[in-house]
Amino acid sequence: MPASKQELLKDTNGECSLNPNKYTPVIELVPPGSSSFTRLKKEMYISDDYEAELCDLIKQKKAVVLAVEAGGRYVGRVTLRHDWGDETSIIEKDFPGLPQINALEIDENYRRQGLATMLVTTAENEARRQGFSMIGLGVEISNEPAKRLYEKLGYSYQQVGGSDTYDFLFGKPNPQVYKLRLMTKSLQTEANHD
Repeated sequence: MPASKQELLKDTNGECSLNPNKYTPVIELVPPGSSSFTRLKKEMYISDDYEAELCDLIKQKKAVVLAVEAGGRYVGRVTLRHDWGDETSIIEKDFPGLPQINALEIDENYRRQGLATMLVTTAENEARRQGFSMIGLGVEISNEPAKRLYEKLGYSYQQVGGSDTYDFLFGKPNPQVYKLRLMTKSLQTEANHD
């Protein structure tokens, strides 16, 4: 069972640089099939295919969708998944059971305000709460802002199958190939090492 809203919001390290007079961001679990998810799907442009995939994973207790609301609408989202989709065999070989941060997206009008950090930190906390000691993500090799964010948050690059990059196919019916780097982070804190 996913964490409560209070559990999700704790331990975000206060890194949000939002102007509290402008709006107060709220991070929440958004289950597919709910009216909140219908709104999230519309406001964050989630495809029918991705919604179906999420519904299946959530039924299996292998995913959680988190969203941030500000100014009366959803302005960001991320998924914590226990699988790697089509890349499962590539990642699982070197990193069995590694959960991933997936589909991190922030509305362009709300970027550079700490929301991505809040969502990633909340997803990490949820993974830690679920018993995971490490987490990973795939980042497109040309996405410099995302790479800088993840590096700042303590993620490090890993090889997959002896290579620095792996291919990710995205889109139907004519998928495009993207080159990604795997980044991982330990979720163990100093207190966990005692």
